[in-house]
Amino acid sequence: NCTYLDHRNDTDDRPLDAQPDHSFNFDASVFPFMGFRIGLYGMFGSESWWYDSSTRQLLTIPSYFNLDAVVSYTVAGRYEIFSKLGNIFDDYFYTEPGFPWRGRYIEVGLQADILR
Repeated sequence: NCTYLDHRNDTDDRPLDAQPDHSFNFDASVFPFMGFRIGLYGMFGSESWWYDSSTRQLLTIPSYFNLDAVVSYTVAGRYEIFSKLGNIFDDYFYTEPGFPWRGRYIEVGLQADILR
């Protein structure tokens, strides 16, 4: 998925807060055998801006790239056991000033499809 956005706030003649003018994300998975999945999820956002109304300054939010990996196995078509390594590169990027995204993390879990 690739997005190009005219991110101008015409009323105030400045960029929209925390909206990059282009972004890109992807989900690439392989299924080596029945029920087993290995996937990579990537997300890129270009430089964006944030208007600080208290100081009346336009702050710059740097561009960022994040990559996650997941391994999962589906059981009985309804349950998925998974392990995820998030933020593989351990980058502390920002999507808005003052709030960095978390560093590298691991998730392990069970997902159930209950609406069948």
